[in-house]
Amino acid sequence: MVCAPFTVLNHLRQLICFGAGLLRDEKVESFQWLFCLFNSFLVVMGSHMLKIVITDQYTTIRQVIVNVFKTSIHRFCMWHIMRKLPEKVSCKQNGCKDFIEHIKGCVWASDSSNEFEKSWGEMLEEFNLTDNEWLRYIYEI
Repeated sequence: MVCAPFTVLNHLRQLICFGAGLLRDEKVESFQWLFCLFNSFLVVMGSHMLKIVITDQYTTIRQVIVNVFKTSIHRFCMWHIMRKLPEKVSCKQNGCKDFIEHIKGCVWASDSSNEFEKSWGEMLEEFNLTDNEWLRYIYEI
């Protein structure tokens, strides 16, 4: 079973579990049903459309978010990215504290798109990762 919690930030920037759904599979139709139901709930409650949707890297979720939450920005969860990092990047770089800190800095310390772009490029060059397909994929999507 798949658990899909809906967590939102309140006006005090605190995380609140707004709702959750349990799905028996990870098919597009199942996520479509759940997200449409949640979207209808938001409308009834008088809430604004979601600005950002953060998920893990299921391709089915990505497809549905584009269709249901048309004005929302979709981002991947940093926790999931960092969890996959050891298997996707060689042990030498991954074991290096500077490497981990640089990736975190790219995401959490960049105040603008330009700053992120610059920091990301420097990280790829510094750790000789310009040819890493997974990092390229994460960056592109």
